[in-house]
Amino acid sequence: MPYAAMDKISETPFDDAVEITQEQYDEVMALLASGQFVHVVVDPAFDYEILPPPPPPMKTTEELIADATAQLNALNRLANAQVTALQGRVDALADAVELEMATPEEVAEQTVRAAQLKTWKQYRVLLGRVSAAAGWPEEPSWPSMPEPYTNETSAVAAPAV
Repeated sequence: MPYAAMDKISETPFDDAVEITQEQYDEVMALLASGQFVHVVVDPAFDYEILPPPPPPMKTTEELIADATAQLNALNRLANAQVTALQGRVDALADAVELEMATPEEVAEQTVRAAQLKTWKQYRVLLGRVSAAAGWPEEPSWPSMPEPYTNETSAVAAPAV
């Protein structure tokens, strides 16, 4: 016969335990096996309640700094790749205009790409300020990421923020 006491359950007797049915034991064990947190009560009769999982352990300052720095580095790598790709495209379009070889579509694209380049450069500057802003490293205030230019950076994925 199984046994239970405050937040304890076993198939063998132990101090302060009361006898419970096999069905009660199996029910609680199934919940525990599924990852549920169960609070067992035996006063005055056997009962239990399913509890929410405990909060994750608090991270140390070193862990918070490491996590935030890793995220910042990933965002900086993406921003640098975007700036490099856009700068290359803007330069190529400028060459076409300078050499009087640009099509009307290329002239129009040059304006769009130059604006995108400026936006990504601004984003990169704002990333450089994140670690000096209030909230670092516990709750970094990440700037809004611009729309990616993917023509030449499809291998560089945006990290989750």
